[in-house]
Amino acid sequence: YGGGIYCYESNSSLLDVTITNNSATDGGGIYCSSSSPSLVNVTVSGNSATDGGGIYCSSSNPSLENVTITNNSTNGYGGGIYCYESNSSLLDVTISANSATYNGGGIYCFSSSPSLVNVTISTNSASTGGGIYCFSSNPSLENVTITNSSASSGGGIFCSSSSSPSLVNVVISDNIANSRGGGIYCYSNSNPNLLNVTISGNSATTGGGIYCRNSSSPSLLNCIMWNDSPQEIYFYGYPGANTITIAYSDIQGGEYGIVTDDNGTVYWEAGNIATDPLFVDAANDIYHLTFNSPC
Repeated sequence: YGGGIYCYESNSSLLDVTITNNSATDGGGIYCSSSSPSLVNVTVSGNSATDGGGIYCSSSNPSLENVTITNNSTNGYGGGIYCYESNSSLLDVTISANSATYNGGGIYCFSSSPSLVNVTISTNSASTGGGIYCFSSNPSLENVTITNSSASSGGGIFCSSSSSPSLVNVVISDNIANSRGGGIYCYSNSNPNLLNVTISGNSATTGGGIYCRNSSSPSLLNCIMWNDSPQEIYFYGYPGANTITIAYSDIQGGEYGIVTDDNGTVYWEAGNIATDPLFVDAANDIYHLTFNSPC
């Protein structure tokens, strides 16, 4: 375990360290078990493992500040970070170009609730959950960008088994799912809560923006969904009816941009519009609003 650094029942600190080109069964770069180490100004790159190509966390709560996790890979779960019953804290972190054969190209969460603030997750890949994979997990995301990641399902985020992440001031853009859920895939009683979130330029075979299946119920407030292909929002036809609640948001196509397949309810509440949000430069991933934006 821990090709680069092994932490067991340890709360040590790592400062100004680069961990690169290591391999292990779990935790190619760093392995944490029952530990809460502090990582500051650390780079974890080019490592590989069966699970947790960059960092592996089991019953651990490491603190990461100004950390770069890039070009790590796993044959299993969590190309960048693997979290099992762990509530890591990430501040000013970049997670890029990591890959997982199965779930969680950037981050894999199982029964975990990590906190992400000022985090960029980009160009990661996996079979499921290119950017983030959540299983019975409730991560908190604030000022986070998830972009240019890819997967078969859930290009940006995949939520499964009663996962209800909280997203505030988040951009999910230009992610690709070869099957379903280019931006977000909600599965099996998953209910993400989105506030001030922009979902744009994502694509999939079905549900370019948000895909819901098996009794999932996302909610959107002050959000923008624009230029996702082929639909902004899609409900799978069976089993378990889905719902979505939308208020004070800009949804391309309005209610007509939502395909329910006769399996759910859209709560289209006050303040919604369906007008071009007038991004500054979406072609170059600049999703700020121009001065005359209707949003």
